Amino acid sequence: MDAIGNAPRESSSGTLLWVGDATLSEFHDAYRFSVQHASQLALRVDVAEALARPAADVRCIVIARSNRWPLVRNAFNALAQRYPQAIWIDLLGPLCEGVREVSNARAQRVPWHRWESAMRGLFGSAECEGVSSIHIRSQTRPIQGSVAVLATCYATAESYLDLAESVGATSFWCHTADGLRSRHVSTAWWDDTLASPTTPDLWRERLAAFERGGRRVHHVWVTHSGRLDHLQAAVRGGVARVLTKPFLTGLLLSSLEQVDQKTGEGSRRHAA
Repeated sequence: MDAIGNAPRESSSGTLLWVGDATLSEFHDAYRFSVQHASQLALRVDVAEALARPAADVRCIVIARSNRWPLVRNAFNALAQRYPQAIWIDLLGPLCEGVREVSNARAQRVPWHRWESAMRGLFGSAECEGVSSIHIRSQTRPIQGSVAVLATCYATAESYLDLAESVGATSFWCHTADGLRSRHVSTAWWDDTLASPTTPDLWRERLAAFERGGRRVHHVWVTHSGRLDHLQAAVRGGVARVLTKPFLTGLLLSSLEQVDQKTGEGSRRHAA
């Protein structure tokens, strides 16, 4: 099929043309996001098929590059001529580390693990909308629960603390996960200065040590690591979300919104 998925109301118009293998694990999240948010999505396995089967009203082209093989320059030039107004994104898989060649002179090079920072902007300013939504909520009532920022030093933690404070959330700094006794922590932001990449088992030990008080916590890991095995290990170990630096602040703040909504729903059920 040339187009799949129905876009939500906030989606941009036009077609997103995806060129490459969408089944690879490193591209799964970016492709799923595209399916959910693009008004129309045209999938082509390679640039030859993209030329042979043109799509209508293409506003963005995502080139999912899974290897370091040289680009077929004439083919990509022809694609650029066919869609001269389209936004271009070269989504680079783990095997493309260090690649400098781009598919088009105006293409933005985006590592696969930073897809959110580039692609959310295609469908409106998700970061600004998310922050504004939480600001409005925090003006009517405080964000429930609190945020623990786990980092080796206060200088690193300070920017996280300021971010949480900006939307009315209570936050505090932890330089270790051991022995924490606070009873009202709903979210934990782990910086990689304290939480380096590790195995799923060790991630589970970290989170268990943090949750000794018995309450379930929403964990977010913020890291410089772009290795697929590192990110997958964190998720398998219980981390709800992984963000790679640099990241959109709205993506981090959205973790507070998700937990706040769940807390509010639980309070209403209890009251009922």
